[in-house]
Amino acid sequence: MNFTVSQAAQIDISNILNFTIENWGLPQAAKYQQIIDDGLDLIKVDPLNSISKKTDELKPHSRRLRVGKHHIYYMVENNWIVVLRVLHQQQKPKLHL
Repeated sequence: MNFTVSQAAQIDISNILNFTIENWGLPQAAKYQQIIDDGLDLIKVDPLNSISKKTDELKPHSRRLRVGKHHIYYMVENNWIVVLRVLHQQQKPKLHL
């Protein structure tokens, strides 16, 4: 299956890591980067895994996977996995998707 991370999701990840560095330091940012990477790897290997939740009410064929205090929102359609956004648990996805 093909896999891509949208520009918006790449910016989200960069912002998350910069915020973490500023507030908790580089070692914590490295740990959080690993948590995000592990989530992305799980999505690549098993996009319809039992840990993720369907979010069709937000976008058809979409799902979310919780990683730390964030959710990775992604779509699975036509042999493609597209990571749409990586949002903090307190953000309202309807405003960002």
